[in-house]
Amino acid sequence: MNPVRKTWKTTMCGTSWLSSLCLLILWATLLPVDLAAEDDWPMWRYDAARSADSPQQLAEDLHLQWVRQMPEPSRAWPHQWDDRGKLDFDISYSPVVMGQRIFVPSSTTDSVTAYAIEDGAQLWRFYADGPVRLAPVAWNDAVYFISDDSYLYCVSAETGELKWRFQGGPTDQRLLGNERIISFWAARGGPVIKDGTLYFAAGIWPLHGVFLYALDAESGDVVWVNDTTSSDYVELPHGGADGYGGLAPQGYIAADEDQLVVSAGRGPNPVHFDRHTGKVIQYDYRGRKGHGDYAVHAVGEGGMGMKRNEMLAERVESLKDQIEGDVFYKMAARDRLFVTTEDGKIYCFGPEQIEPVRHEHEATPIAPRSNIWADRAQQLLDRLGESDGYVLMLGAGSGDLMRELLGRSQMHVVVAEADGQRVRELRDELVGADMYGRRAAVIEADPAGLAVQPYLFSMVLSEDAQAAGLNSDAIALAAALNRLRPYGGVAWLGGTNVSQQVLDEALAVVDADKVSAEVHADHLTAQRSGPLTGAGQWTHQHHDPANTLVSQEQRARLPLGVLWFGGPNNHDILPRHSGGPRPHVVAGRQVYLGVETIGARCVYTGRQLWSHEFPGIGHSFTNLELEESWRDGEQVYMTNIPGATYIGSPFVTLADAIYLRYGGRIHQLDPVTGETVAEFSVPGRSVAELYGDSVPDWGHVSVQGDFLVTTSEPHMFEDQEMGWTDSYSGTSSRHVVVLDRHDGRVLWQREAQIGFRHNAIISHGDTLFLIDGLSENAVKYLSRRGQDADQSSLVMALDIQTGEQRWSTDSNVFGTFLIYSAEHDILVEGGSQDLRRRLGDEPRNVTARRGNNGEIVWEIGRFLLPAAIHGDKLIPGRPGNAVSLLTGETWTREQPHTGDTNPWRYGRRYGCNTFNAGQNMLLYRSGYASFFDLENDSGTGNFSGIRAGCTPNLIPADGLVNALDYTRSCTCSYAQQTSLALIHMPGDTNIEFWTRYEATPPDPAGHGINFGAPGRRVADDGRIWYVSDGTDRRHASAIRDAGDSVPWVVASAREAKDRERIEVQDVVQGEYTVRLHFAELNGSVEPGQRVFDVRINGQQVLEGFDIAAAAEGCFRATVKEFTVNVSDKVVVELRKSENSELGPMINGLELVANELAVIAAAN
Repeated sequence: MNPVRKTWKTTMCGTSWLSSLCLLILWATLLPVDLAAEDDWPMWRYDAARSADSPQQLAEDLHLQWVRQMPEPSRAWPHQWDDRGKLDFDISYSPVVMGQRIFVPSSTTDSVTAYAIEDGAQLWRFYADGPVRLAPVAWNDAVYFISDDSYLYCVSAETGELKWRFQGGPTDQRLLGNERIISFWAARGGPVIKDGTLYFAAGIWPLHGVFLYALDAESGDVVWVNDTTSSDYVELPHGGADGYGGLAPQGYIAADEDQLVVSAGRGPNPVHFDRHTGKVIQYDYRGRKGHGDYAVHAVGEGGMGMKRNEMLAERVESLKDQIEGDVFYKMAARDRLFVTTEDGKIYCFGPEQIEPVRHEHEATPIAPRSNIWADRAQQLLDRLGESDGYVLMLGAGSGDLMRELLGRSQMHVVVAEADGQRVRELRDELVGADMYGRRAAVIEADPAGLAVQPYLFSMVLSEDAQAAGLNSDAIALAAALNRLRPYGGVAWLGGTNVSQQVLDEALAVVDADKVSAEVHADHLTAQRSGPLTGAGQWTHQHHDPANTLVSQEQRARLPLGVLWFGGPNNHDILPRHSGGPRPHVVAGRQVYLGVETIGARCVYTGRQLWSHEFPGIGHSFTNLELEESWRDGEQVYMTNIPGATYIGSPFVTLADAIYLRYGGRIHQLDPVTGETVAEFSVPGRSVAELYGDSVPDWGHVSVQGDFLVTTSEPHMFEDQEMGWTDSYSGTSSRHVVVLDRHDGRVLWQREAQIGFRHNAIISHGDTLFLIDGLSENAVKYLSRRGQDADQSSLVMALDIQTGEQRWSTDSNVFGTFLIYSAEHDILVEGGSQDLRRRLGDEPRNVTARRGNNGEIVWEIGRFLLPAAIHGDKLIPGRPGNAVSLLTGETWTREQPHTGDTNPWRYGRRYGCNTFNAGQNMLLYRSGYASFFDLENDSGTGNFSGIRAGCTPNLIPADGLVNALDYTRSCTCSYAQQTSLALIHMPGDTNIEFWTRYEATPPDPAGHGINFGAPGRRVADDGRIWYVSDGTDRRHASAIRDAGDSVPWVVASAREAKDRERIEVQDVVQGEYTVRLHFAELNGSVEPGQRVFDVRINGQQVLEGFDIAAAAEGCFRATVKEFTVNVSDKVVVELRKSENSELGPMINGLELVANELAVIAAAN
């Protein structure tokens, strides 16, 4: 589609000069005021090319005209060294000027405000439903801007009244992003206008889709949209890494005559598009390390960076003594110089020497209008037991419950209110109180219909639930209750007469899990407990004290979408390369180590719950010299060491206590506050006594039931730094000690003959398993010290309560790592490694024994631990063949066509960690954060845009996949480098979760072929759809009505010029149902333009078929179903009809075996 342009045309031929002059005057009066005036600054960096090349000349002497203190800026991404300024687009204010007005966007007050350039007086303000983080565009008589609510707004430049708005994302679904409730498709591709066409982008998560638009700037009509850059299979920002992903726009868009240059934010390079069609011209998602910028330009060939205006820079420098704070942005317009500072001041300098006007930002304290809600607010806070978190108010009511909560806590209150006038009043009040954005926000939306992710809110409240529409709607009530945070979230809905039947129906909804509610005379109360049904916990380094590496998490399953992202930066987290301990997830808290600290964040919101100093606790998992350089702002390549791979983790997390090994003692921490509530002594000689004060204490720590297991007198070696490559220091100890975990009493201890390897101390139930024996090199180091280690290694089982030996054997004992399966009573012994750092004498073989007597069940070679026990399978932590836990034989898949088998293994591209597993998937890095689908065995896919850690940081627990930003010091330019959580989102077809897998060909009993799709995918009914070549593709949200098909199936297609022959050999003899899926993906096609015939195995089944006519329009699906007798293959032929303008098109082909005999033969 061609861009829509308005043109003006005049001529002077054949007329008198007076007539021509009159025409010119008339023409000028018809033009919008200040159209493209050179003395304006109407866009970021002046023009569409972002050239900063304004012809504006300023007076030699400039004087301060006015200064305005704005609300403190609220940037999306807190300062993080690893971002290197790539995401600094909203550090402060980036205004534009047109005529006599300056238009200022605000990421704090979610607004654009117009001020008079003469004196800085406020003229009008327009609020959006989310932060406005990028500069607007002023054009003709309008101002255009985008918001994190996904919309592009067009308002009157004179009055601020809304002319029209355009939604960038497919729905109004919201999540928690950068500590605000925003759209899934936050619009952060800064708007630009060129030749009457406006361009902007929405969506920063390729996982959910990214949309680049060209709109007619006058009307808002769509000229074109590119919605497929988010699901291409591309090279990623690390050598050897590739996966599904693409553009994640955060920054500005520049335009010249023929191209758009779109900032990729953290991505290594901007993406270049054809300005007239939206097609990609150039991209490079790998680029160079450290590259990326929110600033782009279209000068010359276009590229990254901010073009410099020397005149502006010199004038600002000359006035620096009059400017308080660091300069963020500067521009020249209307003979004036405008400067914004990072602390939120706007300065205006002009040629007139006057007494400057100073506009201070003074907050008006918020105060309840009455005392009616004071007691209720305090009761709710007391019941919740905390004063920080997120509150959802359904309907504003009087506003006093909101005001009381704001005054009595640090809660962030989000109000959903449908009355536009009421919304405006509350916003103005909260802005005046300096609370908007930071402490509260108001969304104009139907309270009962607000679409927002579950689990985010500590409280869900309503002064008047009847007015909010919750009284008789069980589905809306269930949705409201489902937004409560597990582990204590509180709901109070006043003014309600909800019947018990409606409440019972609401609570019967599966998603309203673990919610208990009561109906009272004038209100309803509810509270959510935890853990959620089917949710797992991750308490130890390898999940549990048995080292199984598999959480019992069942709720985290595909498809997964973002629940929240952002929050605190990664500065207090250990660096990426140094083998730090895995985070733990228990009871709604994610607990992790830093270099000098241990901290906890909320699983459901990412909030920092607490952080406490334990100096030196993380020193074994980093390089202190490089840490100092990094904290000075230098770019460093952090030392690659194995860390916890061999020395283990110093802490255990439970719902009621955290146990931290530190300074030769066990510190018991309160998991709610992180405060130390007890310290337990560990018997034996101290590390200082054994090795001197410079050697840190270390030891194993685990918990089984009421028993706390640790070690004493660790083995340390003078020339080996603990946790580093080829070091045995801290990997083993001389004694194992068991304490009562509640009071710290020592119950028993045992001295090793040789040494207890920390990774080989595990437990389950009432049994403690351990190996008394070390690897060959470790024994040599002990012998040099004079310790007699020339004895046979033992593997043994002890009564965990008494230490009594149940059995012991020295038969073929060699391992350094143990795993135990309680279900099958199998004890697995072997050696361990991570990607690069394997101790030279780590064994490569594995032995399985009976847990009750130590008898060997099987032995195999070339298999390394850790590994996941998933049912009967033992899956290696690094890619390799899985084996049967019961026999040790290679686990196989049967090929459905031949009955042949091949080894079961999972695939991955580049990734330097092992995996973590839940019941439904393996989680690891494969380019991006990635998964292997265990539930459907459908292959490896990516959580597109997400940079996973080198330490395995994807933790399936508490109903989610939790991802702490364990990437600190990484310089690879991944789209997002942040903490986040993913949640199961069944039925959401907008999520891009494509997989690749060569091990399983299509099942002849039933499968689909998806023409033009990026990869394979599993439908809700379990059908696997395989990819085949195609010509056309759209995002699934483009499908207006999928009918009996699936949106993502019909969102791509294969189009032929005249005819197409499709041959499917993945079948067996018998009767099949063949379903052909069609949708017209060319929005300009009318009925009659694309007409064709269809044959299946030589028999004509459709004659003169017209997709647009059959589906009643474009982007609407229709499915044609036929019964076919098959011998050895299915052949589908499409032939263009004689008078058809366009060739045939097909989107999907589905085969389903009808007869039991066929299915049996296939399987």
